[in-house]
Amino acid sequence: MPANEPNRERARTAAGEELALLLHHHSPDVLLALLDNPALDETQLCLLLDRARTFPQKF
Repeated sequence: MPANEPNRERARTAAGEELALLLHHHSPDVLLALLDNPALDETQLCLLLDRARTFPQKF
């Protein structure tokens, strides 16, 4: 199992404070997995997209 797999799974199902913490995760893979999370709201999506601009690779 890849190192970030547990965090990617958490990102897909997290809610509340855990979701808020995952928005600041260092891994682009985890941040991409947040897009599959139905609990992600518009404000969090905007924060996520703003963070994506700081990554050297395409997000």
